[in-house]
Amino acid sequence: MSFYSKSFLVFSLLSLSFQANALTVQHTNTAFGKEGNCVAIMSLHSQQQITQLEMNITVQDATGRTLGTHRIEVEEIGASYATNSRDEFLEGEYICQDKFSLVVTRAVGIMDNQTIDLLQNKLVEVADFKPMPIRLQAKSEAVQSVPVPNTKNMFGELMYLIKSGKRTVSEYRTYLKKYDFDHSTEDGLPGFSVSGIDIFNDSPSPEDIIRLYFDEDQQLVAIFSFSGLEAANSDVFVEKAEIANGKLLFLVKKHPMVKQLKRHVKEIMSNAG
Repeated sequence: MSFYSKSFLVFSLLSLSFQANALTVQHTNTAFGKEGNCVAIMSLHSQQQITQLEMNITVQDATGRTLGTHRIEVEEIGASYATNSRDEFLEGEYICQDKFSLVVTRAVGIMDNQTIDLLQNKLVEVADFKPMPIRLQAKSEAVQSVPVPNTKNMFGELMYLIKSGKRTVSEYRTYLKKYDFDHSTEDGLPGFSVSGIDIFNDSPSPEDIIRLYFDEDQQLVAIFSFSGLEAANSDVFVEKAEIANGKLLFLVKKHPMVKQLKRHVKEIMSNAG
């Protein structure tokens, strides 16, 4: 293949596969750290799979003087709904200054088995972060009560999200990331995305498992666990099934894949046992 044909191939691939910005970066917060340092939180977001992402970040003051440099290495981002976003933490005493800028000087990663210079190919976008206003309202002034989260364990936090009416994948993204959920698509369950994680309880009970089932509309349809969901009797669940000493709890009434999902859970529990 000649030089010209190689160039044409790369150009065509970039123009067809990576039309949208592949990576979005945001500075979402600055907080106090340890030992007099501060931490700048940079959020990364991608809906296209990027592996072995390497970024160089320069911190500059208001005059453009370099205060420090940071290197970010991300093994993978954008492979699934649970990994579309992640936060990186840039720590240093100089970040405690009132005004500073974060300058991305390098962003290289692998996309579709090619090493791509994201900056050179204009595939990086900077998004301005606009915080939402926060108001304080006493219970006597509240229109409706809001459930208080039990953040002592992942099950309590999950029940808080469910009772708060959270149903979409995007609303669970922070939760899935916090507890390091794995994401997969089951061949035997077309139309479903399965997020599951094996965990150990704080008590001396055996290993537990929790699986979240989102349908093709990215809606949470059901959850399965052995024993962790203390509030399994909550009226938010419209249907319940006991399977292999575990509970399969449905949030959507008369979903067209209820029978198939029950059969699927029985099969994976049978294989696991």
